[in-house]
Amino acid sequence: RNDALHQGAKARYLTDHCIELALILEDALVNGTTPLPTVGDIMVRSPLTAEQWQPVSLARKIMLANSFSYLPIKCGEEWMLLSDVKLVAFLKKGGSEREERNLKLAMTIEEAQSHGLTFDTSANSGPCLNTKSLHDIDFAALERPLLVTDNMGNLVGIVTAFDVL
Repeated sequence: RNDALHQGAKARYLTDHCIELALILEDALVNGTTPLPTVGDIMVRSPLTAEQWQPVSLARKIMLANSFSYLPIKCGEEWMLLSDVKLVAFLKKGGSEREERNLKLAMTIEEAQSHGLTFDTSANSGPCLNTKSLHDIDFAALERPLLVTDNMGNLVGIVTAFDVL
């Protein structure tokens, strides 16, 4: 009889209710009166990133495996975003020759930049500390993720429009 609770319609019913409860609790915590939530309260901690010395294929793999539209990449002292749209444009530019695509996937991200791969800036461009109030965020700019850094410029989190929902 215990098995009936863990299978089929009953399990789906209970799962739906657990999700609804979690959404209600999250909404109450984020939209409570005081104190106002900060970026650090809702950010995804320890985001996945790519380095310029890594191959384009690894960045593609990370994005596909995690259903990411953007992947943070440190370019010099600045954090940039590799978008899925710009990655596709880079890989498809010049035709669909399999050999050329494989060469592009084998390039380092830094080499790919010199061959036309471009990046986007973070939402609300410029560094964002995790102590920044959500009230100070330009939500219209969240078409791209907001990269959260510490005082040293290290990436400590990422906030997307989905996180704010």
